[in-house]
Amino acid sequence: MRKALIVLIFLLIAFSAYTQEADRNILMKAEAGDPFEQFLAGLEYSKLGNHNKAFDWYLKSANQNNVEAQTMLGKMYESGVGIRRDLAKAAEWYKKGTEQGSVEAQTRLGALYKDGRGVRRDYRLAADYLTRAATQGSHEAQRLLGDLYWGGHIGSAPNRVTACAWYFFSKDSNSIKRCNQLSQAEIDRSGYEVERYQDEYKLLDR
Repeated sequence: MRKALIVLIFLLIAFSAYTQEADRNILMKAEAGDPFEQFLAGLEYSKLGNHNKAFDWYLKSANQNNVEAQTMLGKMYESGVGIRRDLAKAAEWYKKGTEQGSVEAQTRLGALYKDGRGVRRDYRLAADYLTRAATQGSHEAQRLLGDLYWGGHIGSAPNRVTACAWYFFSKDSNSIKRCNQLSQAEIDRSGYEVERYQDEYKLLDR
């Protein structure tokens, strides 16, 4: 028993040393100015719960146009984890991420415009960003886009047929339950839209 305990302690020490070495390697490259390594350093500190240092590294990386870091800063400002919550700044960083094609940034920025959080509510912009992300396979964007169609915020009236097509792709069970309200004719039309979107975007293959 004593021998097994000693072996376990040795393994834990060895693992801890390995982890610290890995961290040092990332930090060395990050301090040398590599934007991707700076992003990784931010992730390391996030995992350790040191959100202040994580923010500092994300900011350095984002200022060098690293899209993952830009999106992560948006999430930190939106959630208020590790920094004072600021939805306007969250939107600013998400915009930078969308300019580089981040699907997550497009989704989160679309959500902000949909709800009018940190930006003036704008359903047209919300639909634009959410459509971009939805057609690239984001389930959250697909659900939110469905909500816009269901609520009549795209076009001149509610469009439950298109909403349910997007709900189908989102795989969100609560949203899909709404579609029980559709007539059989509407369900059939929604099915045709699902086929059209699938043919165009291959969403079921993602």
